[in-house]
Amino acid sequence: MRPLIAALALLVCAAFAPSARVDYVLSPVMQDGALTAVAVELSFRGDADGETRLEIPDAWASESELWRGIQGLSAVGAEIIETGDASERVLRHRPSARVRVRFRVIQDWEGEPTGNGGNPYRPIVRPTYYHLIGETALVKPDLDLATRARVRTTGFPRGWSFVSDLEHRGLTLEGLDQSIIVGGDYRVLSRGPMRVAIRGAWAFTDDALTDRIGEILTAQRAFWGDRDEPFLVTVTQLTPRDASSRSIGGTGLSDAFAFFATPNAEEAMIARVLA
Repeated sequence: MRPLIAALALLVCAAFAPSARVDYVLSPVMQDGALTAVAVELSFRGDADGETRLEIPDAWASESELWRGIQGLSAVGAEIIETGDASERVLRHRPSARVRVRFRVIQDWEGEPTGNGGNPYRPIVRPTYYHLIGETALVKPDLDLATRARVRTTGFPRGWSFVSDLEHRGLTLEGLDQSIIVGGDYRVLSRGPMRVAIRGAWAFTDDALTDRIGEILTAQRAFWGDRDEPFLVTVTQLTPRDASSRSIGGTGLSDAFAFFATPNAEEAMIARVLA
């Protein structure tokens, strides 16, 4: 009797235990050498009751209808059930089955990001680079937030950079939303555990901006007594409306900051936003 009770207890615990890991793999969709979309495959073990809800990007900050940037949603090992809500789907599968979900992240607006109408938090997918914020670009299974997660890339052109604040041990599903993923012709500089990813031509040097940001972060952490942990800063260039217009902005994430600025922005002005 005792072995039977122990076995039943193990089954109950397994039913409520978080999935082993959610794996995300990003790869390029190219046409004539230009990036047109970022393909994503995620794999995980579905819920024990045979149904797992999928969360589709919907609204974040000033953005809405983010699901328009998600195309080609499909699944292997599960049937996708429409719910009537564009921001969710239900996967029907065998209890605790291993499921693979595939989709493409596209830029659902034309041209380069501009300084018109605020910061571009929607997915940016351009021929030579991409800029994704977790909340606005990643489809997620509705699993225990403590479930381990991993994000990696494959198949991008040689020489393309990849940098994200998700590149650390101990990542969980909870950390995906407040994250940033960039790649392509971003130039990546490091100062200890801090990294800066910057693209475009500016009046200042990459090193000058990186040093200034490093000084600000060091001072802030010393003041608050914070530990010297990894931190990512991205600097994405915006196209100005005209020669006289200027735009500088950004958003703070859990262990990253995403800047957006027109090329006439000065180093001190960009750094001041972080401060």
